[in-house]
Amino acid sequence: MRKSILYISMLLMCSLLVLTQPVLPDSSGAAEIWEKALAAKGGKDRLHAIANFLVIHNRLRRSQIPYYSSLYILPNKYWLWENEGGVLGTKISANDGTGTWEAHNSGRYAGSGVTWWPPDKTDVRRILQDQALFLMETRSYRPKILELKTERLGRVEYDVITVDAGLDRVKYYIDRKTSLVRRVSPVERYGNVVTIAAELVDYRPVQGIMVPSRIKYREGGTYDLKFAFDVEYDPEIFKRKPAIEDGPEGWKPAKK
Repeated sequence: MRKSILYISMLLMCSLLVLTQPVLPDSSGAAEIWEKALAAKGGKDRLHAIANFLVIHNRLRRSQIPYYSSLYILPNKYWLWENEGGVLGTKISANDGTGTWEAHNSGRYAGSGVTWWPPDKTDVRRILQDQALFLMETRSYRPKILELKTERLGRVEYDVITVDAGLDRVKYYIDRKTSLVRRVSPVERYGNVVTIAAELVDYRPVQGIMVPSRIKYREGGTYDLKFAFDVEYDPEIFKRKPAIEDGPEGWKPAKK
């Protein structure tokens, strides 16, 4: 077990080390387009200053209870509420960088109580995924540019930059007029970071950062999105076992 934890910890450290390498200039113009896209989002300095961020997914015209509520403490911690229903049920996960505690109240794992899982590639993917989808670059996620191409989506032609995202390669479709990302997709059919292609719609500024207010997964439905950056959270969520009763706002500090 100790060898397994050590191996996965080294994997995470190596992945983050790869992703903190500087993006070097190239002759294709890809680096220049990438820098313009970062500027359109709010600027590299602002993105790199993010210490934590919250992403809430709500299914359209469904319950007001969040489908997903995800808090990421960079570079390697997360707290997740997942309300998928059916066989998957409702789950809260808390990862402090050394492993994950999970609590379930329904679905196939109902009755299993609170379980602990050693770190694995799933943790690395979860930490990187929303950074890759919504931020493009942070101080701990700095993908390496591989190539620049052009592709059409319908009648519109986009600059498409492929990057090394640590666990796999990811493609960013960048709007030539706004320099904002309109689609993110894995290079292969199913990747390890961005698992399926997603369309990013209706950008709005949140604390000086341009983020989409809606996401359309090609194989997973459409969701409204809400974001917050550098939120005040309860550090005890990484020291105690999670409970479903904590709810989707269980990360918040106790009211004084």
